[in-house]
Amino acid sequence: LQVLLMIAAGYASAKMGIVPENAAAGIGLIVGTFALPCLFLLNAASMDLGSFDLRVLVAVVLARYCIILLACGATKLVDPKAYNMKGLMGLYALFCTQSNDVAVGLPIVQAMYPIQSYPANYPGYLMILSTLQVVVVNPVCISLIEWGNSELIDRDLGSEEPLDHRPPSSSVGWKVARGICTSPLVLGAFAGVVINLSLIHI
Repeated sequence: LQVLLMIAAGYASAKMGIVPENAAAGIGLIVGTFALPCLFLLNAASMDLGSFDLRVLVAVVLARYCIILLACGATKLVDPKAYNMKGLMGLYALFCTQSNDVAVGLPIVQAMYPIQSYPANYPGYLMILSTLQVVVVNPVCISLIEWGNSELIDRDLGSEEPLDHRPPSSSVGWKVARGICTSPLVLGAFAGVVINLSLIHI
């Protein structure tokens, strides 16, 4: 109910002109840079890390890797003559593996499986899986997109562009790694885990 009310309030605010259209970028920046990372930090700092079953986490990550492979195969079958095949594979795989775990899933799971009654801590699984999505799943899709873009640049430049002016192949991996390390969600979750572990040893 809370999620539906929030969605309805946002929709009504936009339709009534209470929130202008150009404010969406600012709201998204605040939510993605401050609000969600703080939520990840709070949950990671307060959860019992020993209560999680690693087999569940590994199974979900492997399932998402399988979805990436299926998305890539489906892209190859549906559009075998695509101009940017690797980019399309990464884009479709990214769409297929994304899920709104925090905004929609977390309130629903908290209402259905409260931590007080279910020691398995299902809401905590959503927080960890959301972080794993950013750290180990999204980079595969983004790497495919960047790889495809690099091939497009090389193809467009052709042999007329000097080799020293072309982007190095290592720049793809560097962009992805830098994006992971500087992601506010990853930094928030990492800080929460550090706080959690430090409180255990105090």
